[in-house]
Amino acid sequence: MAAEDGDAQSNPWLRSSALILGPSLAAIVYFLTASNWPHSASITAAVGVWMATWWITEAIPLPATALLPIILFPILGLDSGPPRVGQAVEWKTQSSQSTKDVVVLARVLEVNGPQARIQLTAADGTVQDRDVPWRELKPTQKTSLIQTVTAPYGDANIFLYMGGFILALGVERWGLHRRFAIGLMMLLGTSGASILLGMMLATAILSMWISNTAATTIMLPIALGICRWLDGGDESDAKTPQAAKGTSGTASMLLLSIAYAATIGGMATTIGTPTNGVALNVLKQHGIEITFLSWLMIAGPIALLTLLATWIVLLLYFGQGFKASSSEAASSLKNEWTKLGKMRYEEWAVLIIFLLTASAWIFRGPIQSVAVGSFGALMQRIDDTVISMVGAMLLFIVPANWRNGKFLIDWHALTQLPWGVLLIFGGGLSLAAAMQSSGLVQEMEVGLGILRGWPIGWMLLAIVLSIVFLSEMASNVAIATAFTPVIFAMAMAIDGSPKQLVIAATLAASCGFMLPVATPPNAIVFGTGRISQQQMLRVGLILNLISSAIVALSVRWLA
Repeated sequence: MAAEDGDAQSNPWLRSSALILGPSLAAIVYFLTASNWPHSASITAAVGVWMATWWITEAIPLPATALLPIILFPILGLDSGPPRVGQAVEWKTQSSQSTKDVVVLARVLEVNGPQARIQLTAADGTVQDRDVPWRELKPTQKTSLIQTVTAPYGDANIFLYMGGFILALGVERWGLHRRFAIGLMMLLGTSGASILLGMMLATAILSMWISNTAATTIMLPIALGICRWLDGGDESDAKTPQAAKGTSGTASMLLLSIAYAATIGGMATTIGTPTNGVALNVLKQHGIEITFLSWLMIAGPIALLTLLATWIVLLLYFGQGFKASSSEAASSLKNEWTKLGKMRYEEWAVLIIFLLTASAWIFRGPIQSVAVGSFGALMQRIDDTVISMVGAMLLFIVPANWRNGKFLIDWHALTQLPWGVLLIFGGGLSLAAAMQSSGLVQEMEVGLGILRGWPIGWMLLAIVLSIVFLSEMASNVAIATAFTPVIFAMAMAIDGSPKQLVIAATLAASCGFMLPVATPPNAIVFGTGRISQQQMLRVGLILNLISSAIVALSVRWLA
């Protein structure tokens, strides 16, 4: 994608066609399904096709498309549907001591088709789980349709990402990310292959915590400084990369490594790239919760394998590697390190907050499993979203300069927060909730029943390959948001693993290596003028195929 929050079409004719195409396809879908499906299911399918069309074509900005459910679902008369996971409900059951019905309070744990799993406290004080038809449940707090439609825009995972974005802004504001990247490269050595590996590792690790675009932007000046040594140029070469038309193999290899590593690193953590949040949201709506550590255990090895494979492919494709001497590369890195100076108080403060937050994300699950008593009860109330918001809040509380009233981050800095991405999450969640509540998922399961019996491994590979090449031409976030609910329904139809298929599709959406427009990192390094279209296309095609195999096989084994 050209930008992580999406861009509108620049060609007015294409944009006009896309604007008309969305509602036109929606009308066709409605009239084709209205006679066989419930009204709400047909409405949801039509709105879903409309949103997917505008997301893929970028007829209007992606966040604007995400607002369509708030307008269309109330106007078109969507049913309110089942209660949400975590919602407090009332359930009528017959008393064991009389024939009268009694009303018990319960909490929704999972909604799967027409059934819901609830947790209640029985008369003897024991906590029990029951599977009941969700139509028998009544929310303790009455909600209108518009409240139901807008509730997903304030989902917990959206605030998880918001906290992560704020932490990333704090790291970037005080330059801590640049210090880490240069230090890691100096630590790994300055031989040809080591420089390439160091550049890729530094970029990937940064991208695990900050946006892929930011990670690429940080590493690009460092890479251009090394390219200056390779070309034997002067300081001006690094400042005007567009003027440098040379596409030497070593420079191209180094710049491509940054773009690819930024994309790969973002796959590893729940906050690494917005596409990961799509999988978390879809699965959570169906009662499948994935913690920060759980995602890291699945996606971390996949990212590492893909990163190593990319390193090997780049070395083999470009052949000779670096010809620059170690002393020249070391001198370039040392100069960059010297410019940073000593670590300031603000950097130490942000580093401590960042490490505490990351540690809490990683160790929350293990601590919860062994904690007992009042501390155990406290830990059960804490999840990744709470940790994320605590970390973000500390940046507003800890002073950078107490006398001047300056803190590690201020509200003005949040103008850089990708609010549009959060709206895209909300729109996707609202659509996914409507698919479940309207019965569309059940209708899709019936229609997709022809796939029953397909080997799950082949299904994984087919989905991954399709998403990988589709994401070369459209926004990664939009592709993941539009297709993961469909893939979940597909998994249910074939009695497969929804968790595996959804995670595989989401990771595949990040694997766009062929075209400059596929990801922001690709566009950034291509803009230097040192990489040819043919180089990116050929290397990217190889990596698309390799990454597809790695994702499909690894998810089948790890998830």
